Amino acid sequence: MTESLKASLQGYLEMALLFQGSKSEGLYPVLRLEDGTIYRIHIRRSSHKVVTEALTPWINQHINIEGAVDDLRGHLRLTLAPDFQASIVDPSTSEDSSLAPTEPKP
Repeated sequence: MTESLKASLQGYLEMALLFQGSKSEGLYPVLRLEDGTIYRIHIRRSSHKVVTEALTPWINQHINIEGAVDDLRGHLRLTLAPDFQASIVDPSTSEDSSLAPTEPKP
């Protein structure tokens, strides 16, 4: 496991089927970044059910969220504080203009 680093990430929050074929197989909340990187979401000292319920208002939304990023046995994860805040963002107003949709020029 690598050391946790504080990060502010922007991506699409969704439920994804992870760990297929194992005892841990199931739907987990993940943040999918524009580059395809996926972070499994955790909240410190919370069960899987509590994490899913806490994130429900933002599921299937583009959000900005802060937490600690680490790599647990080859799986990226974002660990949130129990009092985390998330905000919905419009992906077309991304700070990286190369990710924003472009209008065809006449």
